[in-house]
Amino acid sequence: MAEENKGALRARKQAICRKAQRRHSRFYERCAHWSFNRLAEVEPIQWHREHWMLAGTALLITLLSGFIMPAWANAMKPDPVPAAHIVLPLTLPALPPVPANTEPVMANWHSIRVEAGQTLSDIFQAQGLSLATLQQVLDASGKDDDALRRIHPGDEFAFQTDTQGNLLGMRFDRDDLHQVQLSFDGSKISKTVVARTTQQQQQIGHGVITSSLFGAANKAGMSDGMAIKLADVFKYDIDFIKDIRRGDSFTVIYNDVYRDGAYLHSGDIIAAQFYNGGHPYTAFRFKKPDGTYGYYDASGRTLQKALLRVPLKFTRISSRFGMRMDPVIHERHLHAGVDYAAPMGTPIHAAG
Repeated sequence: MAEENKGALRARKQAICRKAQRRHSRFYERCAHWSFNRLAEVEPIQWHREHWMLAGTALLITLLSGFIMPAWANAMKPDPVPAAHIVLPLTLPALPPVPANTEPVMANWHSIRVEAGQTLSDIFQAQGLSLATLQQVLDASGKDDDALRRIHPGDEFAFQTDTQGNLLGMRFDRDDLHQVQLSFDGSKISKTVVARTTQQQQQIGHGVITSSLFGAANKAGMSDGMAIKLADVFKYDIDFIKDIRRGDSFTVIYNDVYRDGAYLHSGDIIAAQFYNGGHPYTAFRFKKPDGTYGYYDASGRTLQKALLRVPLKFTRISSRFGMRMDPVIHERHLHAGVDYAAPMGTPIHAAG
């Protein structure tokens, strides 16, 4: 059955081809030489003598053009014209006369910073200077000698010495805005006070207390001095020794003081807010009519009151109320009070 179907299909295709050839006989006559048979043999391309001559001529012309044309272009290029140079006379001023037998004095400035426990005499002796020279400096400083007699860790002194170690000059800061310069010329000492400028940069600090105010302030990028100033602002409302709790928070807007592009010290608090036990306390710095500054709350009332919460500036408790080991008789007794530790000379105020 399948063979019969294939035979019928083949006969039908042949009938269709014959019908197409009869209908388009002219096309088949004109294109009878066309073939789509890929297996048909293709005659190879044959080069005759004329073809070889034409190809050789074209190759020769191409080679001659590559060699002759650049040489011809270089030959036709005009010779370069040399640039004209003009020499003009230049009149120079006469050099100033150099004094004979003049030797420059080699001087060296070096700065030191005061360390904890260091005195001014220690600093002079470390520089190889005598105590007599120190006395000359104190006498020449006059009313500015207080900056030398009361030095603090971090204060900076600059000394200028010659190659033999003799003191030629000295610099120290009288305050943030003035620098005292001493010049030594033999036994003569001259003093000059130079004004200096400072810059203030406003900063914002925010912290949450987890262990101490100092720890939270340091995490907020604030110095210990700024933490003490924050406690001093709210000292009439908050006892920063006993009232501080974990979770208390603060936000402070303050200034840092810079001089010559370097950090000098912390400035003043402009505004602050402190949450103590869930209660907010605010403070704003305001200039009074007499020129001094004070802090006021959001309603305009001054934060300064008649009595403080603690009798000392923010410091630490050395001994709390309750039973303790007596440090003198070494027995346990009731300690009916609270001891505050503070540096010698700290003012004591009335508290309530």
